[in-house]
Amino acid sequence: MTRGIVRPDRRRRLSTRTRELVAVYTLGWGRVFIRDSDGRTRLSGLPEDLDAIPAAGGYDDTDAVIEEAVRELLRRGPELRLSLAVEKYRTGNVSLDRAAELTGVSAAAFRDELADRGIDRDTGFLSDAQRRDRLERFTG
Repeated sequence: MTRGIVRPDRRRRLSTRTRELVAVYTLGWGRVFIRDSDGRTRLSGLPEDLDAIPAAGGYDDTDAVIEEAVRELLRRGPELRLSLAVEKYRTGNVSLDRAAELTGVSAAAFRDELADRGIDRDTGFLSDAQRRDRLERFTG
């Protein structure tokens, strides 16, 4: 297994498949990160690890492992957490107050962030026609 980064000058002497790899390095526990020629980085053995973690204990299934991993990723990455909340708000999945709560900022600070990103806020006011339409659907 290759240790360190595969240097461009050494790639000429490697196999065709290896030439497709931009960088390969091994971590202490035997996993290899591979960056393909299209720029995607993947971790070899990840599917097997996801299946093995629940069997090792502590999690009910693979979904629980992924849920915990995403939760930890969002905890450690405040910018990612903010971007996720903005996207959830933009698509209408959460209210402004809930999105602000998810990011841990005030509603005013979240409104400012939306303005900085050029995202229009729905003020919640309906025209008479929209109000009648919603009332008909509700009672309907």
